[in-house]
Amino acid sequence: MLGYRLKFHITLEKWIGKRRGRLSELARRLNVKRQAFRNRIAVYGLSLLEMDRIKVQKFKIERDEKRAIDLLRFMKKWMSKKQGRQIALAQRMGITPFALRQLCNAKKDKRYSILKYGITAVRQAIKEIERNLKIALKYDKS
Repeated sequence: MLGYRLKFHITLEKWIGKRRGRLSELARRLNVKRQAFRNRIAVYGLSLLEMDRIKVQKFKIERDEKRAIDLLRFMKKWMSKKQGRQIALAQRMGITPFALRQLCNAKKDKRYSILKYGITAVRQAIKEIERNLKIALKYDKS
């Protein structure tokens, strides 16, 4: 049992170290303070129940990271179509258009910063903007 716990802690530390922000995201999802959580990982102080909860949350975080990268690829293409998309999406997200462009052109670990806005919320905002653009184009033609 001790070997399993030690191996789990080592792999968890490696997983957290691979990407900046994973520790904060994991602590947020487990409803614990980040620094206290980090200290418990460092001294191998996690119980088996906590280890199981962490495994589940690790899987969900990895899934969300993949979704975030896919969404950024889509957003980059979508925003290149112009017609006021950048400004509308920036207003919905509560950031400046410049910050939105920086977010879409992000590299490495910065790509995952879209997670704080919520993947589903951003997708929903894009759908609403597209719907409004289609309606506006219909009225513009007539």
